[in-house]
Amino acid sequence: MSIEQNKAIVHRFVNELWNNQNLDIVDEIIAPEVVLHDTLWNDVSGREALKKWWAEIIFTAFSNIHMTVEDLFGEGDKVSHRWVSTSKHTGPLMGVPATNKDLRWTGQNIYWFKDGKIVELWMNQDHLGVIGQLGLMPPMNFGS
Repeated sequence: MSIEQNKAIVHRFVNELWNNQNLDIVDEIIAPEVVLHDTLWNDVSGREALKKWWAEIIFTAFSNIHMTVEDLFGEGDKVSHRWVSTSKHTGPLMGVPATNKDLRWTGQNIYWFKDGKIVELWMNQDHLGVIGQLGLMPPMNFGS
């Protein structure tokens, strides 16, 4: 597939999965043997495990997630995008009960494609910023 086709798949992935929480899209665009790498979570291997991760952890802890693609790049069989997300913390997350706080954080993903499907995904996001917004650590003061 072309870089432009892969970029279109990433846009569809963001809109359908993240913005609409449509897990059915996962079967269409993600390979069964997919691996997700994230800077906080352990690797998640396999399409069904990834769907479970989104349903039981991410979409349970955060409601009204909206991801906006800020930049989108592609080369060869990889596509990367820089993004901004907003949501509300409405469910438990790693032992932290819902705070009902509005959140905003940024990140960058890299997708590796094979035969028109995502086979590997690297997510690098501002977990520290989310922890701070949830009030789980004191604010950092770099000034006087």
